Amino acid sequence: MSRIYTGSINLAKSKIKDEFPNKKLIFVDNAAETSASFSVFFDSEKVFLHVNPNIENLKIIMSDIEKKRGTHFLYYEEDSFDGRNSLIQSIKKSGQIFDLSYPLYGDLSGYKRHINNLLSKNETKMSPEAMSWLVDNPPILRIKSKSANSKKEVLVYDIDLLSQEISKICSYTNLITEQDFSNCLFKSETDIFEFIEAILDKDIDKVLQKSDEMIEAVTDQGLLLILLYQLHFLLVCLDCKEKNIYNPDSVISILEMEDILGKYLDEDYKKATFSKKTQNPIRVKIEISKKRKQSSRNICSMIELVVQTVIDLRENGNKTLALPILFHKLVSV
Repeated sequence: MSRIYTGSINLAKSKIKDEFPNKKLIFVDNAAETSASFSVFFDSEKVFLHVNPNIENLKIIMSDIEKKRGTHFLYYEEDSFDGRNSLIQSIKKSGQIFDLSYPLYGDLSGYKRHINNLLSKNETKMSPEAMSWLVDNPPILRIKSKSANSKKEVLVYDIDLLSQEISKICSYTNLITEQDFSNCLFKSETDIFEFIEAILDKDIDKVLQKSDEMIEAVTDQGLLLILLYQLHFLLVCLDCKEKNIYNPDSVISILEMEDILGKYLDEDYKKATFSKKTQNPIRVKIEISKKRKQSSRNICSMIELVVQTVIDLRENGNKTLALPILFHKLVSV
């Protein structure tokens, strides 16, 4: 009989390996290819974990299960699988759905419990300072969740990303300190926020320090592009507040351009395709609640300065001079 795992793929992998220690776990994106290459002699002792299978793949998986061609499990990032499918219905009836959901953002006890489980699994310890840093700078993931026959987006702690970082650190130490997270995959977002705040606080020393760290992590061009994106975010939020728009959902709608995207045809008078850049609702709420000294006009001036610097650098400008000059100009706006 098959089963379904939802939520953290790392937790699903760990659970399967604990239950089937003598079987090799294989991740499958294309059920047709796996089925066509299946060998009774070489693949019977494998567990095939099908990642987000669609309807066509489910038909192939169902056929392989009926023919007893290997052990097949399903994994979905979200609880969005189609309950009308016959295979999924049979799994539901047998009670073989394992919810390995990420802890919701704000559930610190659940988040800390996962951290401690990861430490225990890797047989390592963590300093109190490192734990405090993880609590203040958690990896965040936005997922869709079913609620009252509808889907809504929720923020969760990204346990999979955290697991990768802790496993990487455990490869060279038995005691994790705050310093070990200095180059982690989710630190760059924290750094850019601190960098922006330093600019708005007109703290040039911190701006120069943080800029060096950011340039080392994402290059000078990457820093300028991220800076532009964050300044645009601030511009929209400040403009909304100046227009007395304080409802976070309304601000998010404007940020995500819901009033524009998908409502106009392209130059060939066909429906335009686009990818919506979703916003972090927690960050929007925080920004809306903040009292800034700057106005939207000030942020516009900052954006103009950054754009001009990008132009200068692309015309063979000297980044060693251009960037420090830009940062001094930004703090003076």
